Amino acid sequence: MITVFCESLEAALVAARDSRVDSLVIPPKPGFRFDKGVAALLKNYVELPFSSYLENKLEFLETAIRILEFLGRRTGIIVSSAASDILDLRGPRELASILQVLGLPQEEALDSVSKIPESIINRNLLKLSKNYVERGVLKIG
Repeated sequence: MITVFCESLEAALVAARDSRVDSLVIPPKPGFRFDKGVAALLKNYVELPFSSYLENKLEFLETAIRILEFLGRRTGIIVSSAASDILDLRGPRELASILQVLGLPQEEALDSVSKIPESIINRNLLKLSKNYVERGVLKIG
């Protein structure tokens, strides 16, 4: 799985157009402008790393609210621990609860830690198959 941590708006715009990128991490920085224009380009998933929440709760929640507001149901959202040590690891229900607090239904919030990452892994495994020709084209037989 290829995830791009977008330190700047330019990096986010390039990663949003790159078909090799599976997900983007929009950092919780006050100077990072995430608006409808950027959201319109996104075809990738957006990842919300819980480690960012642990570092700065208020900026993380503001960024997560903007992402949910502008993306709506257009693209999937992934929530991950992004833990650098064992004490920062969180369970799936704990991670999903972040999205529930922000207004996503429970089933969609749970999908963000289970079904969406699994679909990305399955899609990438398909690309490694000998029957894969290019995006949208598979050799049969």
